[in-house]
Amino acid sequence: MTTLQTLIRWASTIACLIIIASFGLFAINEAKGSSKQEVQRLGGSRPTQPAASKKPEGQPRRAIDDAADFLTRPFKHVVTSGSMWAKRGVTTLLGLLLWGVVLRLVAAYLPARR
Repeated sequence: MTTLQTLIRWASTIACLIIIASFGLFAINEAKGSSKQEVQRLGGSRPTQPAASKKPEGQPRRAIDDAADFLTRPFKHVVTSGSMWAKRGVTTLLGLLLWGVVLRLVAAYLPARR
């Protein structure tokens, strides 16, 4: 295995981890927002904020989301659904396909040193 192949595999792994972390944080945020909304609805009060509320995010979260947005930017307009879950899910899957599978295939087909 050449140094270039190793570098490409590391880049692929890091890109996939960033994309997965961003989607996981998105799912957690959505679940928390939906849970609060459901509790308010069951209590008889009207929900005060939507499930996907925009609250200030910390620096690590912002950096992860910015990196994932950069990595999945080519797929942003593939999904035209109004659902955030569909948009994030499809862009996450396509990003993992590109950075996880295609990049590793490229690394595998690079000529090896003799």
